[in-house]
Amino acid sequence: MAKHSIQIALQLMQMPWLGQELRRQPVPDDVLDLIKVAAGCRDICLELQKLTGRKPEVVRAAAMHYLHAALLFPGAPPARVLGLRGSEAREIALRHKRWLIKWLHPDVNGNVWEAAQMARVVTAWNDVNADSRVPDHGAFEGLLQKGMMRPGEDRRGLRPHLAAPPSRTATTTQVRSRARSPGPSRIVITILSAMAITGIAGIVVMLQDGASDAHFLEAGKCYVSEAPGQSLIGTRDSCRKDSLAVCSNAVVER
Repeated sequence: MAKHSIQIALQLMQMPWLGQELRRQPVPDDVLDLIKVAAGCRDICLELQKLTGRKPEVVRAAAMHYLHAALLFPGAPPARVLGLRGSEAREIALRHKRWLIKWLHPDVNGNVWEAAQMARVVTAWNDVNADSRVPDHGAFEGLLQKGMMRPGEDRRGLRPHLAAPPSRTATTTQVRSRARSPGPSRIVITILSAMAITGIAGIVVMLQDGASDAHFLEAGKCYVSEAPGQSLIGTRDSCRKDSLAVCSNAVVER
């Protein structure tokens, strides 16, 4: 009579070097019991506890150790990852996949290593189920929530064959064209700036002219020295006409 898979798992815990041999052997027919125990199925765990006489936590630890060593080892083919012998129907493969995900789901155990193994299970299921036309999206919810897969990626990590949305990034030609041709706002700002500068210049001239007139009126008289010892009193117009440098109550030589 063949051993139950849990007995093989308990033996593997005592003799870890058997792992290499187990990887070369076919998967036991009842390996789904180990997967269910690892996923927390109490009914199967109690049955295997009665069969082995071991505590439930020991039974579960042995089951998980066996699954990692004999199914989820590096380089395992997709069918092996799912615990299949290679000739099972799709329904059996789907059942294995669901129980494996229930065990490895990050919301269940919160283990980063287990979540990475879940990604392997998803990829293996995609390869085994390559002929199926109906994608199964339920397995990817945990990966999307944990950020291990981006929305829009399929189970192989590839983008679906959908029409890509138009790019919002401007081309080099568009950028150069925009740089050469200023927009309406720039033109308006330039005109307003020119008007402001012109207005300020006019105000400065007016202030200077007003200051000269005020000085002239305050002085009241302008004395123009034509020669040493000679002076002429000029009017406001004559001061401007003669281009006096200073108008004051004192005599200033030109």
